[in-house]
Amino acid sequence: MALIGALLMPGEAGAQAPDSAEVSVWREALRNADTEQGSEAYLDVVDRDSDHPLAVAFRASAELISVGYKGNPFSKLRRFRAWSKELDRQVEADSLNPEIRFLRMTVKDQAPRILAYRSGVVSDCVAVRRGLEQGYWRSDPVHRRFVQSVLEATQSCP
Repeated sequence: MALIGALLMPGEAGAQAPDSAEVSVWREALRNADTEQGSEAYLDVVDRDSDHPLAVAFRASAELISVGYKGNPFSKLRRFRAWSKELDRQVEADSLNPEIRFLRMTVKDQAPRILAYRSGVVSDCVAVRRGLEQGYWRSDPVHRRFVQSVLEATQSCP
């Protein structure tokens, strides 16, 4: 399974791919991050030390979700800009990874229009849909159903 994970999540040279158990914990926390308490729990479990694109993308997603729950508007904007750029960098580092594209798709779809962070969401939707069709989440049926339901509910997806 680790070999399959390494192939599906190539990442940067030298960056160790997170193991499937770790990713499962992050996924579960993401699924429960729809409240302030849930977003804090998500932020607490993500890996802060790894430089692997998937780990950094989960961290950026957790930071972006938590932005909505704390801080003054200027602090929120500063954090949003920094972490959205980080998430975009991870997509650039591993653009074929549907998990990273899913994380960005969910953030883009929920971002207030005034932040102008919605461009490119359709290409993320296409990548996520392709990942579902190719069985990327086959080993995690709960998360696969979650991804499907989010994709169906995402208004920006064709």
